[in-house]
Amino acid sequence: MYRYFLALEFDNNTQTKLSEISNKIFEQFLPVTNIKPVKKNNFHITVKYYGFLNAINPVLESIQRLIPADINHYKFIISSVKCFLKKRESVVWLDGDYSTLKTDFYVINPDLIPHITIARVKQLIPLNISLDIPLEISPSSLSLLRSKLTPAGPVYEQVTLLKTFLSTQK
Repeated sequence: MYRYFLALEFDNNTQTKLSEISNKIFEQFLPVTNIKPVKKNNFHITVKYYGFLNAINPVLESIQRLIPADINHYKFIISSVKCFLKKRESVVWLDGDYSTLKTDFYVINPDLIPHITIARVKQLIPLNISLDIPLEISPSSLSLLRSKLTPAGPVYEQVTLLKTFLSTQK
């Protein structure tokens, strides 16, 4: 069974940058066993989590009505690494200035806490690290994704590409 969610995705160049940051963090700050890093091609920002759905067409119709039409790019500054407890594991994530995203997608998800998950850990770890050099990133698209949980970690698949953004990356 699949879990569905609306997400901002990244191009290969941005995924590589996020992967490099993740690897440095794991080497320097997380001497922890039982860590499951997010795979490079799975980095995304969840805008709205829908969970398990019986039918996706009503959700797609709703999303397409609510996507801000005048938005053609986003730019975020990633400045820190944090951790929060979710059920029985910690989620290690990249935090930063996502204020425009919160404003633009408020109507879709007023409780949105934008973040990029970089790992899951089977223990609670206190973590709040400032990055030496903040990273500027831009998502390339907005998509409806689905994931299936497996023992090796979630497997993500794009269901529908909803919007492509102009690149602001250098």
